[in-house]
Amino acid sequence: MVIVSDTSAITNLIQLERLDLLHDLFGEVFLAISVQQELYQLPNQKIIMKSCKWIKVEAVQNQSLLQKLVLQMKFRIHPKLFEEILKQVDEL
Repeated sequence: MVIVSDTSAITNLIQLERLDLLHDLFGEVFLAISVQQELYQLPNQKIIMKSCKWIKVEAVQNQSLLQKLVLQMKFRIHPKLFEEILKQVDEL
């Protein structure tokens, strides 16, 4: 399964010290270059991100398709990941 993430999901998981959940659930995670640049603005996030070889960074090839996908999304976070986070904090 391919998972694409924005900064909020990754930043939140880094703060919870549970970025490993993304790897456990999805294996590889793909980020746009702009997402990587935003994450690298905080030194601690940059260090953590560079250590995660399973996070791949690629340029967005089809901006039009990206905009359509963003507009159609009902969740900003994958439902499986959201469920796992709730389990971790005993809210599910």
